[in-house]
Amino acid sequence: MRPEPGWHRPYLATPWLWRGRDPRGWDCWGLIAWCRPQHFGRPAADHADLYSGAMPASQAERFDLQASLIGAHVGQWSRLDRPQPGAVVLFNVAGRPVHVGLCLGRGLFLHAHHPAGARPGVPATIIENLSAHAWARRVEGFYD
Repeated sequence: MRPEPGWHRPYLATPWLWRGRDPRGWDCWGLIAWCRPQHFGRPAADHADLYSGAMPASQAERFDLQASLIGAHVGQWSRLDRPQPGAVVLFNVAGRPVHVGLCLGRGLFLHAHHPAGARPGVPATIIENLSAHAWARRVEGFYD
């Protein structure tokens, strides 16, 4: 399944929302869980049980939870040698695989980014380049 050109544009206004699972608001995993099936016909199972309860009090606790969720899925996917549209890119942040994005092609990826100090509800779904300094050194792998 090939998505329509520019399919991602409406999502650029989507705010970051912990446990969000649709274009009204999502976290990085919610973006993957919504966009892969909708636009690439690829599954992205969601483990709501790992996300139950309140947002963890500390960033370290949130990273632990995200690493558990992501780790549960990465083992079910095939690792790719290089990025391709619709593939999940896994990023290592602070020594843990805790962030995901969706490869768009031409070295670009879409992700729901929650920078430190960002307010809830502020649009945070953005396109960035895999070769950007902030991300290139953090790429853990590509999965389908």
